[in-house]
Amino acid sequence: MKGRILATFTGLLLLGCEPIDGSPWGAVQSPIVGGTPDSGHPAVGAILMGTDNGGLCTGTLISPKVVVTAAHCVQGDGGWPHVFVLGPDMDSGTQYAIQAHEAHPDYVADVDGTGKTSHDIAVVVLSKTTTATPMPYRTATISSLKGATITFSGFGIRSVYNPSLVGDKYMVTTTIGSIETQGFWNYTNSSNPKNTCNGDSGGPAFYVDGGVEQIVGLVSSGDEYCSQDGWNTRVDANVDFLADMLAKYDGTVTPPVCGNGQCETGETTANCPGDCPALKCGNGTCDSGETTANCPGDCPGTTTGLWDACDANHECPGTM
Repeated sequence: MKGRILATFTGLLLLGCEPIDGSPWGAVQSPIVGGTPDSGHPAVGAILMGTDNGGLCTGTLISPKVVVTAAHCVQGDGGWPHVFVLGPDMDSGTQYAIQAHEAHPDYVADVDGTGKTSHDIAVVVLSKTTTATPMPYRTATISSLKGATITFSGFGIRSVYNPSLVGDKYMVTTTIGSIETQGFWNYTNSSNPKNTCNGDSGGPAFYVDGGVEQIVGLVSSGDEYCSQDGWNTRVDANVDFLADMLAKYDGTVTPPVCGNGQCETGETTANCPGDCPALKCGNGTCDSGETTANCPGDCPGTTTGLWDACDANHECPGTM
């Protein structure tokens, strides 16, 4: 699908599902301009729309089968979310069929005539679980994070003058600008723009807190040439919606919380050393993070692959 043409956009428009055959329609989403290839962030994927002309947004796994993205990506004119693709680009990555999607019930596309959105957040639900580690999202307020460094990751176009440059995962680092109730702005220099653009809609803005990278925002809208500013949905202002969606679609899965003293699914020594300290295999104790697979001497007989309370009490099937 390389070489596909994305529609241009005027004014401050939604950066949502980008048509990929050049035909203009409704909401447009934004790509990474002035960024670099993103070889990390394995939970960030491309959302492709099930239409003839297609459409493109970006999303991030917050559980093994639930992806967070922008509401306008599932309610625009580009068709319904059809496939989620994990990998370095949308052509060669691993595809997962999308079985459901749901936008925030209070989503508003344009709250004041400028294209600024409210509750521009949604989830898409995959038909099967992935093996990629989900990303934690921020539940604490970001009200004091003005000026903080953030990193965007997305599959959008990389030049409004050459929209065929699309579909590869790129990243760009910038800062949080002014913060409002439902979102925050990021700004860039038009002479050397580093910004999101068409196709990046719904993509994550990551902030590192205590050594842990967490989702703090979702790309929502931006200026005509992706060279001035961008509007991003605040995740912390919509945590109740995400909790409801995880409970509804993924069996009450809750995101890992780094700093609570528990090495939860999705946390590792690398991304949460406080909760998941380096393994001490061989000390005779099945410590947090150790399993039968990585430390059979300390953790014998666990059939679940996780050392949990039932294993510790020898109540799991097959435990000694």
